[in-house]
Amino acid sequence: LDVNALVQSKLAANDAALARRFPAFGDWPADAQLATHSMAWAMGTGFSFPRFEEAVTEDPPDFATAASQSKMSNGAPKRNAANIRMLLNAAEVLSQGLDPDVLYYPKAIPSAPPPPDTQPDVAA
Repeated sequence: LDVNALVQSKLAANDAALARRFPAFGDWPADAQLATHSMAWAMGTGFSFPRFEEAVTEDPPDFATAASQSKMSNGAPKRNAANIRMLLNAAEVLSQGLDPDVLYYPKAIPSAPPPPDTQPDVAA
């Protein structure tokens, strides 16, 4: 039994199924793709998380909302935390214009600072 070949075959099948289910999947940041693969590996590619699906199929995807809707009730706490971190990273990739092909996990991408106040100071 070639375990590596079996894992690669399952991963490829999951990737194809996720690409059919989420047409923009291949354009998502790598962190979002890996988090979704993690969920599919644990629950199958037909997992039912309606709010997650709604968030990731928006244009552009709302990965911050997806993160809040990705918790697997029977999932290991570390796995849930990893999926949430990856989806929050994906949200930052989009908001900060970072390279979507880079996998930032396990690091957390810091949130971008708010834009500076463009209103002039007015003396009272």
